[in-house]
Amino acid sequence: MNNLDKTNAVDVADTIQDYDCEKRNWISTYGSELLQASLLAGYTSDCRYVEERLKLELPGFLLPTDISIKKTDSPPAYCLKACIGIVGSYCSEDCWRDKEYYLTIDNYLGKHKIVKKIVAPIKVIDSELSLAVRESNDACDGYESDKRDWIFNFGSDLLQYSIVSNYESDIRYVLERATIEHPGFYLSESQHQRTDSPPEYCLEACLREDSTSYVSQTKYHSDNYYITIDNFLGKHQIVKKLMSW
Repeated sequence: MNNLDKTNAVDVADTIQDYDCEKRNWISTYGSELLQASLLAGYTSDCRYVEERLKLELPGFLLPTDISIKKTDSPPAYCLKACIGIVGSYCSEDCWRDKEYYLTIDNYLGKHKIVKKIVAPIKVIDSELSLAVRESNDACDGYESDKRDWIFNFGSDLLQYSIVSNYESDIRYVLERATIEHPGFYLSESQHQRTDSPPEYCLEACLREDSTSYVSQTKYHSDNYYITIDNFLGKHQIVKKLMSW
């Protein structure tokens, strides 16, 4: 072990000793009977110690149980407002749950990350829901209107009859329209992902297609390449399998 390693080891040991000393002092002064008894019995009881201390020092904060909570890139105004006056805090969000924001502090007591869920004001929730519903309805109305117009102008007799008979026939509509507008393309059966290093013949094939097209592969058939177009008609992914020469 060199001198630098020895110094680092000493620093870490001192930090741990200081933490444990402060922990014992706090528990003996403010800790519950259960926490004091646990410590005397030789249990570390670190989580209970942090939880009890948070109740006194930062009510509402908890040790996170979900590692998907990360610092958010664009926090809403009410989150930024919640951070005011709390030193070292920042806005984070749960990567797996949409619109869940947290007030977050790193290195509480020198080693713990703690979070507090931020509840959006009712008026913010209502306005976001109303906007989302309006945008969704507008998109659906526009899609359905365009769909009916196209079907009765260009669709097959079977497709037109299906619509008149109140069948949705969305897949048949997309297939017929793709055949005319993008010959050789069809609806993807599984989600295709952009490939990292497409071969030259794939890139050349893309240049002859729609400017938004790209080369993709599927997770389970990595030897096959496809020209891919996302958001065809605003919602569909269509693909065309590429053959190597």
